Amino acid sequence: MDHKTPLIIVGAGAEARAILDLTHHLDVLVYGFISEEAVEGLRELNDISVISQLESEESQQLLADADIQVVMAIPDIESRRDITDFVLGLRPQLTTLIHPQAIISEHSALGQGNVIDAGCLVGPNTIIGEHNFFYPHSSIGPDVRIGDFCTIQSGVRMGKEVEIDDGVYIGMGAIIHPGVGIGAKAMIGPGAVVLQDVPEGKTAMGNPAVIK
Repeated sequence: MDHKTPLIIVGAGAEARAILDLTHHLDVLVYGFISEEAVEGLRELNDISVISQLESEESQQLLADADIQVVMAIPDIESRRDITDFVLGLRPQLTTLIHPQAIISEHSALGQGNVIDAGCLVGPNTIIGEHNFFYPHSSIGPDVRIGDFCTIQSGVRMGKEVEIDDGVYIGMGAIIHPGVGIGAKAMIGPGAVVLQDVPEGKTAMGNPAVIK
């Protein structure tokens, strides 16, 4: 990312504050937050202005400005997808943020709009799509494939050759064994130990994980 170009964070909740903390480690100037919806009385977060709500004329002008970087802070996967599509109608791409304490193999590939927090490890020959959130201390790879709009919570462990489709949510501390495939929009519960493929739209909970 360009450390000299101001950054707008789209979102005004806990994830937005977490991304603000991440920017402090990158020495990035945060211009402000844009809330995805109107919140009465919300004027600032952690001393940074909440400029406007997403659909206002002011916000759309800012989001279209080539001299400003934009990152998503929308936790809900479907909302993140919809808002990202809206924003990408105003500008060509979104910014990727990588915490300096994350370890990303030089032999991996990342798409746009990813947020990778402190202590994350991405192994070699891993391919990560776009607009994913990686919370602190998750371990990925090697030879893993991750799609778009996924959420990988803190402490997740993925073995080699795991394949994660689009829109997957993986809860805190889950373990995905080598070679397992997770279908689109599946949910993996916190602490789950996944030993077999999880079909599209299904939920896996427990140790060993039971698929429902």
